[in-house]
Amino acid sequence: MPRRIEVGTDIASIGVWDPVEPYPDKPADAQAFIQQQAKAGRLFYIVTGADGGYQTDFYIGEQPDPEILDLYTKYSPEYLIESRSGRLIAGGLEDFANPNPQMTSSEDELVVTPGRYVLSLYELDEDRYLERLDEHVSKEDMDYYGKRCDRGCTGCCLFYVIALLLVPFCWVLMDLWPWLWWIAAIFPLIGTTYLLLYSRRLDADTRFKDISQRIAAVSEQYPALICVLDTTELGEPLEGGWHELH
Repeated sequence: MPRRIEVGTDIASIGVWDPVEPYPDKPADAQAFIQQQAKAGRLFYIVTGADGGYQTDFYIGEQPDPEILDLYTKYSPEYLIESRSGRLIAGGLEDFANPNPQMTSSEDELVVTPGRYVLSLYELDEDRYLERLDEHVSKEDMDYYGKRCDRGCTGCCLFYVIALLLVPFCWVLMDLWPWLWWIAAIFPLIGTTYLLLYSRRLDADTRFKDISQRIAAVSEQYPALICVLDTTELGEPLEGGWHELH
């Protein structure tokens, strides 16, 4: 069974490394140091292009179901990653060789047999995922779901936009009509109240809830990334490295 980890970052890069390995202090050129460690197989990292969390399934010594991999793009080449301690940790690259980690904890660790591994990276293909979703949720239901979601967001945002548009008038006319500030302040309150009431309405919408549950059930099967660690192909020379998502 895979181990799923929500790998988060605030610097648009995530990675996998041995948390017990004694790494040297980061030099002034941190980027060169990180790339050096990656090439040596002590670290594998992914430049995600954006901050946030990335659900990732880790398969240790086993392969994902082919039906799952049908929805993924496999990237080449495969990479070397080493764990001397029998532990690996997945997290934001800001925590690599950091004595005071901010993004990772023991919950982000993987237990492995000490040694060298071949790491294969797969990324979920959005178009193929949507095709699979269509098999479980009809176009009519997706249209219904989308409209219901959009209506709540649009209605709330409208009141906030009105409040922002009133700010210049309030500033210019504050000596003449100081009460305009009160009017401007009311609109965000109305928008928030509208969103809360609309959320309650969605909670009572049985069709919307059924569609939401079916979408969630499909999404749960397919994380954003899959990493497979295998020892069976180490006969060929491998190097560590990193990958940039497109």
